[in-house]
Amino acid sequence: MRLLIIYFLIPTLSCMCQNFNAGFIGGINMSQISGDGYAGYNKIGMNFGSYVILPNLKGENNTKSNNFIKIEMLYSQKGSFENDLNFYKYKLNYISIPILYLRELSKKIEIESGLSSNFLVKFYESEKNDNPNFFNIDYILGFVKLLNKNYKINFRFNHSITPVREHNSKQKQFFNRGEYSNFISILLYKII
Repeated sequence: MRLLIIYFLIPTLSCMCQNFNAGFIGGINMSQISGDGYAGYNKIGMNFGSYVILPNLKGENNTKSNNFIKIEMLYSQKGSFENDLNFYKYKLNYISIPILYLRELSKKIEIESGLSSNFLVKFYESEKNDNPNFFNIDYILGFVKLLNKNYKINFRFNHSITPVREHNSKQKQFFNRGEYSNFISILLYKII
């Protein structure tokens, strides 16, 4: 039993000695669902959580580089909304875990790219259709600007790789397997 405790304690202690930064995230999503028959980034939702940036990935000859891995845990609201001729609302609430490659271009500018695993927590739809999938994967591409030593702003585009749900017609084509979520996020990072 003691060996088991030591086995789990050593990685924790070594992580405490590492130099990493972390913080909190808050912002908004402007989303739509491709394939639902409505267009536009009309659904506004919250996006909040926390992040950690792991120590930098070493370059050649063990030199410091500008490459990092960022892991986030977010509560993210996505969906679709239309209020022109018909009223339609589709709300999807997820716990998202993005794992991102972060490249520091300068002291104040970073770009990011990676994947996010999304787990459905709750959903609502104003019309009766098929339920959404419990799990989906997004691709992320983003731009980060350091505002000051305590805050960063992030502009991010997400597009689902796996469908949110099947088409109502149940029709599937090679790359079009159903309805896909895509959204633009504006996030504020608080560095701690």
